[in-house]
Amino acid sequence: MKLFNLKNKRYFVCFIFGCLLYFFVIRHLIYLYCEFIISVNVNVETCDKCSMKYQNDARKTKNISNIVHQIFFPVKSKTPPKALMDARASCVRQNKNFTHYLWNETEVVKFIRREYPHMEKRYRSYDYWVRRVNVARYLILYHYGGWYVDLDMTCVQSFSVLADKAYRQNKSVVQHYTFPVGTSNDFFGVTPKHQFLQSVLDHLPNSNRWFIFPYFNTVLTTGTTYMWGRYLNYPYKDDFMILQPEGIKEYIEHHHDSAWHGWDAQLIRFFVHYYHILLALTVIFIFIYVSFCVCIRSKVSRKFTSDVNDNISKIL
Repeated sequence: MKLFNLKNKRYFVCFIFGCLLYFFVIRHLIYLYCEFIISVNVNVETCDKCSMKYQNDARKTKNISNIVHQIFFPVKSKTPPKALMDARASCVRQNKNFTHYLWNETEVVKFIRREYPHMEKRYRSYDYWVRRVNVARYLILYHYGGWYVDLDMTCVQSFSVLADKAYRQNKSVVQHYTFPVGTSNDFFGVTPKHQFLQSVLDHLPNSNRWFIFPYFNTVLTTGTTYMWGRYLNYPYKDDFMILQPEGIKEYIEHHHDSAWHGWDAQLIRFFVHYYHILLALTVIFIFIYVSFCVCIRSKVSRKFTSDVNDNISKIL
């Protein structure tokens, strides 16, 4: 009886664990489906006069501001490495008539406490530093407008060229597509207090989920993929000028420092870059495995037939 009760308890625990795992997976899948497939997580006030395009036409808003924002958090060293400072120097050199800010974590916290104190708890809730950097760039660009540039990017020409092009097309957000899919948050320009960045900030509590692996916990909750999801759910896509991968090279060169990437990000990158080789190896493996199974089955079948014939012969 005791053994029977013990088994029942184990089955009950396994059942509860299975249910929790099932609802955890389903909840996340539903969120990803709504965010990236059918894009119903709008989280933006929609009306005839709510779009930034309409507001820009009505107020004759000027170009994206001549401000460049960059962020460095002292994770491995107190000062940026020489390679990053050289890259930053190229941006200062190419954008001489711009105001340049290099934010550190102390200044970011002071800014949040001063301008957006209700966001401090949310900001501090992120355990990994790059997630806090992502939130910081959204807040800073929402407040001041201008351009955000990752420190591992070399500037090729002035962003004023891009800002003028966006203004002529009545675009208030500039982004670029990235590999393998979606837009990126490593370089973008925007006018101050833009409704799009407001939606990016307002949606942060909904995206704050546990996606098991560190890389997905970053890109899906605050990072590049998260920002792309906000674009997919934004109702006024006419506000955007999105550059193709080749087009962005006219303005910046990305050196992919990838300081925040862990082992899982390296593994994902390997699979993405060498998927065609891995696919070919998988097909070859499946072919060999199926051939082996057919061969074994054929041998077993012949042996069985032989044994049956021998038994029949003995009986006769």
